[in-house]
Amino acid sequence: MALPDGGRPRLASSQASSWTSPPGGANRRTARSMGTGIRLRLLCLFLHLGLVLAHVGLVVVALAGVERTIIFDIGLQSRASVFVTAVATAIGTVYLSLVLYWTQRLALRHNLHIKKTLTATHDNATAWSGIGSALVTLLDQIAVTSSVLGTLSVFGYLATISALHVTTPALFSIQAFNLSTPTPIDTQGFPQINVAVDSNGDGTSTFIALVLPFLPWIDQVPTLGLVNGSIYEVPIVNNGKDSATVNAIGFNISCGYLTGVNTNVTTSADNDTQWEIDFGGEENSAFVYDTVPNAIILAADDLWNNTVILYSTANILDSQGNSASPVKLNPPMSNVTELYFFQCFKSNVAQTSDVDCRTRESISVSPNIFKNSSVWNEQHVSDGPPLSFNASLVEIDWWMDILDNFVLDNPGLKSDIPFSPQDLSSATTTLSLAEVFLTERLGLKYGDLSATVPAASLQALENSLSSLVAAVYWIAGNIHAGALDSSFEAPLEKVTGEDSGFFQTPTAPIFTAGRTTVVVPTPAARLTISIYAVSFGLFASIVLFLLVAPQLLQSPGGKSPVEGTGLLHIMWFLRNHPELEERVPQVDCPTDHNLRAAGMVRVALTEVDAGEKGREYSQEF
Repeated sequence: MALPDGGRPRLASSQASSWTSPPGGANRRTARSMGTGIRLRLLCLFLHLGLVLAHVGLVVVALAGVERTIIFDIGLQSRASVFVTAVATAIGTVYLSLVLYWTQRLALRHNLHIKKTLTATHDNATAWSGIGSALVTLLDQIAVTSSVLGTLSVFGYLATISALHVTTPALFSIQAFNLSTPTPIDTQGFPQINVAVDSNGDGTSTFIALVLPFLPWIDQVPTLGLVNGSIYEVPIVNNGKDSATVNAIGFNISCGYLTGVNTNVTTSADNDTQWEIDFGGEENSAFVYDTVPNAIILAADDLWNNTVILYSTANILDSQGNSASPVKLNPPMSNVTELYFFQCFKSNVAQTSDVDCRTRESISVSPNIFKNSSVWNEQHVSDGPPLSFNASLVEIDWWMDILDNFVLDNPGLKSDIPFSPQDLSSATTTLSLAEVFLTERLGLKYGDLSATVPAASLQALENSLSSLVAAVYWIAGNIHAGALDSSFEAPLEKVTGEDSGFFQTPTAPIFTAGRTTVVVPTPAARLTISIYAVSFGLFASIVLFLLVAPQLLQSPGGKSPVEGTGLLHIMWFLRNHPELEERVPQVDCPTDHNLRAAGMVRVALTEVDAGEKGREYSQEF
């Protein structure tokens, strides 16, 4: 049975539906559509700008390291990492979904509003179905070219969105690191007299005499707390990193030359010849014995308050090339005709030392008391009052008394080096350990009759004396006498039944207590931004903005009566555009290729504004 009207089925009039605009309704609808289009463009603009600005902000934060100030306990690292990744992923997914949704809406409005081929409209709409559909549609352009740039733009947009979904979870991470925590620690300070058991310091003086024989080994063992002419507080063993600042004391030595006259020469019953040197004033004399060239010697028993007097058989020059005033000997010694006498003073210099936390060795000391130049000046024998007694060994004038131990006939403080070739059997004819120390530091060639070694310098003498004083103070505090040396008196009294009073019990010095602050690395976790992920995200955001820019720069036209390109929407288009059946040829074999080829006819699926009628669009996003 033939269908009326050429066989096309129709709905009954009761089933047919139609809509007629009221008077003036078309104009109002057009105005509303234009307003909606502007709002849609602004919304897409703000969403894409927000994406770019968010990544710019993250780049700035990452470069400044601000996010690293957010610190977690190391035990929370795994939970914090999951939380941060989940939050970043959730926010990124929601935001990118909004961006994609509103961009699709804007693209659909453009796609339906602009007059172009039906195949181009189909390809652009299909490409927005997903990145796979966009790729297939792009490849379809090889066979039937309808909208190459449009489908390529859609594919690029969706691929970039997919890349952002990958990089967003990688933006933030929780990184383990060592948090620098300032931690106060104790330090071993400077040696002082233990006045609780040794009120006048006699026992301490006895103890020091027992440990001074250690001097020859001072350069062969670790000496924490000693550096050149300074002693510094030693931190306890700690977990600090880098360095810490501690207190230090430098022993600055200044020397001047003495002018004297050889007033008398005597010979003892043991055939020891003694030269008396008078420096002027009452009891300001020194007595010396025959000695050898290139030796430096502490003057005999008479040492003056807070000063020491030395003499040298070698000329010592200052930094200007001047020498001290020599004392002519009459008669001369066997190998020496003149002597040079020096008076040296000590002054304490408050210092600070940077100490390596790991090794506890000094890195630097400030201010530096090491001398690179010094000038001779004439001195007169000083016999001032002693400094007031206090518990600190380094503050009182005990440095002079400690060195006095080397001058006395103490076999333990003597070397095997002959003082004089005239009498090798006497204890007084060997150099003391202190004199050997100074001779070695000055580089003097002992007994060199030809004087082939260059003259020593005044600054070297002062630096060597400074090191000697610091060394004896370090030994006094850090070297311990044997147990029997410190305890034999009590058993002796028990054996004899009485206190002989002959021996003085040695009393070891104690150390002052100090404090310093070290930076201890403590395991912790902190928030970090991946500069690589955020840089790629910024690049991708800019690409998205550039891809959507053509949509933002042109009006999307009026609002389409339909909001999609699904099956129901297509049915509506066919019903409201019966001319399509006449313009689109019948396809007997409805393959994708044949359908796309048949759809290469230019149509407008929605109303075209008067200003846009006749405008041609060959390619559209």
